[in-house]
Amino acid sequence: MHPQTHLAPRKAHGFTLIELLTVIAIIGILAAIIIPTVGRVRATARSAQCKSNLRQIGVAAAMWSEDRKGDILPIHNSKEDRPNPFNAQHWPSLLAPYIGRTGTEPLANYTDVPVFLCPGLGAGPEAFGYGINVLISPTNGSSIARPLLKMNAVATPSRTVRMTDNYRAPADKWRVFVRQPSYGKWKTTLPGETGIMDFRHPGQTCNVLWLDGHVTSEKPDTPFTTNNDLWDLL
Repeated sequence: MHPQTHLAPRKAHGFTLIELLTVIAIIGILAAIIIPTVGRVRATARSAQCKSNLRQIGVAAAMWSEDRKGDILPIHNSKEDRPNPFNAQHWPSLLAPYIGRTGTEPLANYTDVPVFLCPGLGAGPEAFGYGINVLISPTNGSSIARPLLKMNAVATPSRTVRMTDNYRAPADKWRVFVRQPSYGKWKTTLPGETGIMDFRHPGQTCNVLWLDGHVTSEKPDTPFTTNNDLWDLL
């Protein structure tokens, strides 16, 4: 009869402190690489969605013009029953019927329409994030200051600004338009500042919808401040 052999139990092998610290360091390095990359990818996706929104706005604006014998979409209408610009139908209201909404709602109601909202701007009251070029549809404070310009009067629609990304100012309805570059082109933190192009997308770019319907991303060093031909037709 063989004597019974007792084997000593094996000790469980755990991680040493050095191994744990090494794993933590590797995770930290990977996170430092991945997180900024994910952020850049998301920012690029937001810019792409913004461009898509502007293209859709361009299509709706072209349809609006076609239905009105070639008039260029203005900031707001100038109907006799709406003498005050704050009670007028602004461009989101004018385009609403072409995107499945009515044009009789208050301006603030259109902030839930995705095509009017730049995803790079974030949520907020009346946070459209897009502005129309005031120099092709100017106002005198209470109505359209001159007859609406016609599309066929534009020599180079592909180089005439219709809309751009703009900076969301504090609560007022006038944030939906862009002024001429001489007023300033940079995002600003001045109280009440409005109508300013906002270079909020990757590479410090601003998305621009041109009058012919194409969309580009422009940098601050493009000649927006020196070439008003991009803005004014007159």
